[in-house]
Amino acid sequence: MKKASPEVRKALIDAIKIQLKENNPPETKQAFIRLLCDGIPEEDVYIYLAQALAYEMYASMKEERSYDNQNYAKLLAKLPHLE
Repeated sequence: MKKASPEVRKALIDAIKIQLKENNPPETKQAFIRLLCDGIPEEDVYIYLAQALAYEMYASMKEERSYDNQNYAKLLAKLPHLE
């Protein structure tokens, strides 16, 4: 996947901040805390979380299916290594 434009990156990070604030899904906050505890700088944590969200959004569009929160949670659990 190509690198996101600054506008897309901001939109994804804003979505992550909303998820964290609302604790929905809770896996986002769990991944956020885990990555911080692993010593990853907060700015990078937001980028990792946004990457997982972007992967799921891209997959849902490519596969012409609905967004899958369970798949998103699985991606979050793999961070910081999405492959």
